[in-house]
Amino acid sequence: MVVAFAFIGSSSWQIIPVVFGARIEPLPAAPPGSPDQRCAAGVRSLLGALDRVTGQVGPSTADDDETTAALRARLSPEWDQAGAVGQACGASPQGQQAWAALQRMKMAEDMPVRMGRDDVARLRFEVTEHLPANLR
Repeated sequence: MVVAFAFIGSSSWQIIPVVFGARIEPLPAAPPGSPDQRCAAGVRSLLGALDRVTGQVGPSTADDDETTAALRARLSPEWDQAGAVGQACGASPQGQQAWAALQRMKMAEDMPVRMGRDDVARLRFEVTEHLPANLR
């Protein structure tokens, strides 16, 4: 019984902060050209594009495919480089977390009807917390 409580407590201590965005470890300030620096600068640029299109609503008669295509066009040119940014972010655990937070933010922009503005603002805050202080 004691072992079970210890296991549950330990698991909860590790899982809960991750699920709720606590204990975010930002990307370190890194030298130019390094994967961490390319990741941080890329995430910042992609987040800027998301900020630019926030609140822009497509035609109400558009289906999901049309809405997605319109969003993709509005996110260009920054998001044209998303693959390279994602690859750079894959080089470190902090980069992977920053990339995942950015993807959650993008999904929220894809479906603003399902998510409230407060939820999107919380996601945006989470993304910026992953960036080094000089890029916030």
